[in-house]
Amino acid sequence: MFDIGFSEILIIAVVALLVVGPKEFPALVRTLGRWMGRARAVAGEMRNEFRQELAKTEELTRRIERESEIAELHKVIDETKATIPINAPLSSGTSAGGGEKAGASGPAVSSTEAKPDGGA
Repeated sequence: MFDIGFSEILIIAVVALLVVGPKEFPALVRTLGRWMGRARAVAGEMRNEFRQELAKTEELTRRIERESEIAELHKVIDETKATIPINAPLSSGTSAGGGEKAGASGPAVSSTEAKPDGGA
């Protein structure tokens, strides 16, 4: 974090020992250790909160993307519905049943055609 190496820490410890004295130095080191522990705990909490907020932001971004995709699909559906006539009549050349079909033996005989002898 501060890019302090072992030699710098050793120099700081020697200066602190000379300034504070050998009797109070252990208490100073303990107090400094507690502060460092608290600072690390606070930094860890902040890091965790940041990660949670980042995850929430990513989830929100995914939801927004999904909603925009859905909106685009609705737009396409609406455009397609506008181009398809819903109540348009069927064309006169086709019927729902497919019309009369020719069989393998030839054209089908319609019911309007009567045989000349009137029988079967």
